[in-house]
Order: sequence, then C-alpha cells, then structure tokens
Amino acid sequence: MSQLTDSLNSQLTQQADKNIIKDEARNKWYTGNEIRQNVALFEQALLRHGVHFGDVLVIRLANSADYAILLQAIWNLGGIAHPVAATMPLEQISEEMSHYHYRYLIGDPSLISDDQQFQVTQLEPTNSLNLFLLQTDPTVGGKEMIQVPKEQDLALIMNTSGTTGSPKRVGLSHGILWHSAVQVIKSQNLTPEDTVLLLMPLFHINAQVISLLATRLSRGKVVIAEKFSASHFWQQVSNNHITWASIVPTIIKILSVNEDSLKNYSVASSLKYLRSASFDLSEETCQTFEHLFNVPIIEGYGMTESASVIALNPLNATKTGSVGVPVGTAVKIYTDEQQLTTKPDQVGEIVLKGDHVISDYVDSNPHSFFHEWLLTGDIGYFDDEGYLFLTGRKREMINHGGEKIPPVEVENVLNKMESISESAVIGEADSFYGEKVVAYVILQGVWKFDLEERRREILQYSKSHLPKYEQLADVHFVKDFPRNSTGKIQRTRLAMIMS
Repeated sequence: MSQLTDSLNSQLTQQADKNIIKDEARNKWYTGNEIRQNVALFEQALLRHGVHFGDVLVIRLANSADYAILLQAIWNLGGIAHPVAATMPLEQISEEMSHYHYRYLIGDPSLISDDQQFQVTQLEPTNSLNLFLLQTDPTVGGKEMIQVPKEQDLALIMNTSGTTGSPKRVGLSHGILWHSAVQVIKSQNLTPEDTVLLLMPLFHINAQVISLLATRLSRGKVVIAEKFSASHFWQQVSNNHITWASIVPTIIKILSVNEDSLKNYSVASSLKYLRSASFDLSEETCQTFEHLFNVPIIEGYGMTESASVIALNPLNATKTGSVGVPVGTAVKIYTDEQQLTTKPDQVGEIVLKGDHVISDYVDSNPHSFFHEWLLTGDIGYFDDEGYLFLTGRKREMINHGGEKIPPVEVENVLNKMESISESAVIGEADSFYGEKVVAYVILQGVWKFDLEERRREILQYSKSHLPKYEQLADVHFVKDFPRNSTGKIQRTRLAMIMS
C-alpha cells in the first residue's frame, strides 16, 4: 500500500465506530466500519467489470459521501480517478475518453441515453445513490490484475490549462497527494477535533486535497455538501459543529450580501476560520465579511500542478493582500533577466518545486518548466518578511469563481457551430466571480445577419454543450482578431483592446 491508502484504510479500522463522513444531502453520518464495508463493495464491483491496475476511471458525479468512498476504492485497486464536472455534457466526455483511450466512466442516471457507445451497468448501490459504470469496450480484459499501489503510481488525473490557454492533463501520484495533505495539516494545525464543511466540487483539487484528504489523514470529520447554499450555510455550520471550510472569494461575497445568509446567521462559536483561495480576495470583501460575522479569513495560493498547496497566511499572522508564505514548497521569482530570486520586491513569474509539485504533465510539456522549476504563469513578488503577493498572470486561463477554464476548450465547442467561422474566448472582470466567460466571434458569411438572433443561438448552444462554469456570459461579433506573425489569435491583446 502507498502511505495514502494505508493511512485512509487504517483510519477506518481505528475509528470503526466513530462518525467520519457525513452526506449532508442525506443527513447521514457514516462510521469507519460503514465506509470500510462500502469501499469493499465498490472494489468488488469494479474488479468484476475488468478494472485493472492503472486503468483510468472518469467520474462525473455531484458531491456525496459515495464520491469520497469511490475514490478510496479506486486508489486501493491502483486505479486512477479522473474527476470531471457533474454538469459536463456526455458528448464532451466521450470525445475526451476516445482521444485518451479511457474505458470507464462512472456517473449517475443522467448519463444514460438511448444513443451512446457505452455498455451500461448499474453498480450495486452502497447507499441510496444509483451509480452506473459505462464501458467503451467491455470485451477487453476481464482478468483480475491486482497490484499494490506505490508512491509513484498515479492516483488522480485532472485537466488544467497549465501555464497557457491549452488544456493539459495533470497527473498526481499517491506520494504527491500524501505530501500535499500533510502540508495542509501542518500549516492549519488540523487535529481529530476538527470538522470541515466540504463545499467545493470534488472535481476540483482544492476539495480533494485540502478539505477531504487533509481532514481524513488528520483523523478529523468531513461534512460533504452537494453544493454551496447561502441560505443553509450557517445552519450547516451550527448543526455539524464545523470548525473550518475551504472556499473561494465568490462564496465570501455572497454570504456577505445574501438576505438569507444574513437572516440565518447566528454566532458560530465552533467556526474558527475560513480558508480562501483560487483568486484574489479584495480587502473590502474580506473586511466586510469579518466585520459581519467575526470569523477570520486566511488567504492562500495553490494550483492543480502543486496538488493545491503553494502558500498560506499563518493562522495568527495574516497579512491583507498577500497569499501568505510558502508551505512546504520551494518558491522563487523568475525575473526578466532569467534569474531566480527570493529577494524582496523583485517582480517576475512565480516558479516552484517540491515533493507535491509535478515534474511534468501526463502528456509531456517541457516548455512549462525552467530546468526543474514549474512555471506557474502567475506574476508576483516577495516582501521583506517573506510574504508572497500576486500581481497578475501571464497565462490566458479564465478564472471563474475559482474554476480554471482553458479558452481553447470552450472555443473548440463553439467552433462546431455552423454559423461560426472562428471564435476567441477571454475572461472579463466580474464583481462576483472574478471573471466571466465571454466569446468574440467571426461569423460565416451567410450568417452575418440578425446578430441578436445569432447571439441567442450561441448562448443557448453553450448552455447545452458546456459545463455550467464554462458557459458564456456574453457574445460579441468582430471582423477579425489581433494575431501574431503566424496568424495565432492573441487573446491577451484582445482582452486589452476590448477592456
């Protein structure tokens, strides 16, 4: 067993009669013994359907206790989980599975349709949630191939834009996940007395490592909510004696202005702090929240490639505007002179390395590295006390409420429309989500009429063909885009021109 699987399994034995995970939607706690039994059921079902060591299993599910249990079963077998958004259309998933030769997809009944290229099998329900296993080629394999996962074996694959606008697959090993979770435990001083409210989607690395794995490895309790609800948040905190939660600035702002949140708030004596990451938290938003609710916010910085851990403000020494100090990660500034430095006030690209930072992508991309240092694409500097500040980014990735969106991924979907000749997708400022997804479109000649009708068609197409967080907020029509000498669209220049 890897350190990760060994620790997860030993928790279930050591805390056999104690509540470990709660499914908030079902209002049900699961003890260590119940989780262990359900993990075993999932393992047996996957083995019966030919899942081999090293197989990739795409997961399209909403947050639930079953999600966390399924992950542990996959990792025990040496499988690789590839979580995707619960709103990702089957067409998009099928294309990715075909491209990468994935065989397995696990989801809920919404995945089932009459017209698909999968063999569909219902997995024996461990609780009340119906899960289905979809296979592209059920004739392959069938022979049980059980191997014990090691530290270097992949446990997760997640899609990210990396340091450019092009999607990349990030492979996170058992060892990387273990080391990252350990750093979260140390930096937040997590104990078995802590209970986390898991609100972020489990296809997001933040929820996987910071909320789920770090809490379980520290022997704390995890309350899994299907999604964030402003009207239920304070009641969930009170009912479950929540001590902390990892969220994004969008949630902080909503809680501060939502009428139901303000009405339902009562002094939350158990809540020690909220951890905020994924994009900049404004000083005004932070101060407003802390004044209203008397709950401190600690801001951090992470990315999928570092298993969500780079820097965090110390619990008792936060600095407004900073993402904190490095946490178990070597962080330097790569200057325009191609020098690596940690000197104060030297602005450049943030680079990093560590035992929880990838050394390459699943599909090798050496241009994302400077020697052994990962180029993050983020611009920043250190102050004279070693606190890290972010000032901008080099990459074209869109950050919508903490979800990282590669423009190319959205453009590839839009360009399938008959009316579109070419599209360019950028992020534009949004007061709640940080950035919203906006498309600039060149129409095919015969479609260059009734632009309002075209706009409605494109917006509707994005709703039916893209996950919710990638859907367009607006569409603009142009005659051409700014391009480089080879004809490639320059999205950064486009954003500057249109701002």
